[in-house]
Amino acid sequence: MKILSWNVWSENVSITKAIRFLKKQKADIICLQEVSKKFLQKLKKLPKYQLVCAIDFYYIKSKKRKTPYFLVMLSKISIDTHKAFQIPTVQYDSIIAQIFGLEECIEGQYIDVMYKDQKIRIFNVHFQSYVRPKIRLRQFESVIQQFNNTTHNIVCGDFNTFGFWHFNVVVGWIYNYSWEEFFMDEKTLLDERLKRYKLINIFNWEVTYPWLGVQLDFILTQKNAKVRGKQVFQETFGSDHRPILANVHIT
Repeated sequence: MKILSWNVWSENVSITKAIRFLKKQKADIICLQEVSKKFLQKLKKLPKYQLVCAIDFYYIKSKKRKTPYFLVMLSKISIDTHKAFQIPTVQYDSIIAQIFGLEECIEGQYIDVMYKDQKIRIFNVHFQSYVRPKIRLRQFESVIQQFNNTTHNIVCGDFNTFGFWHFNVVVGWIYNYSWEEFFMDEKTLLDERLKRYKLINIFNWEVTYPWLGVQLDFILTQKNAKVRGKQVFQETFGSDHRPILANVHIT
């Protein structure tokens, strides 16, 4: 099963180029974050895919103008179930969120599919960026609670794992960090949780967000999966994130 995950960026103006890229990959499952209404309309025209969406975040222009951006999942495999679920958030916890009028991480989503006699639950999530590391870790735990323990679970999305010490020192006061969080290594704390829940980070901290040289974008599988190929695309096709693609075989 070929799975592609990508934060396409809310301000992406190269939609035609991005759509052309998606078509070329011929992925079985595509998980996208920060999809604008215009981008969504183009995605609906992709042949051979079922499309389901959830609310990613809102830009609040004024009390009367609330612009939604979407999480989108496209599947060539018949979708048995789709669910949009609530993720615990703290809105306007930072100065940046207040300035830009952002309400982030409104929903997560998953689909259940049957692939080669295996039932698989695939998640698409986008954790908050303008919050403290502890809140993102809590959001990760809330996704684990949505796992189906009788099937294989795969988690895709943008985790916004910014929390490393030299970044914390710069933004901690803006993002309302506690004293403890200034010294947190979010990468280590996430790795601990992956080990606890027996999940594999397919891309193993390879850079997906070139502006900071960090991995923000993930495809996680459980340990009974084999990865037959993976790729981080160096071109961003109008986004600020690199697309990631993995070929996963469930045993």
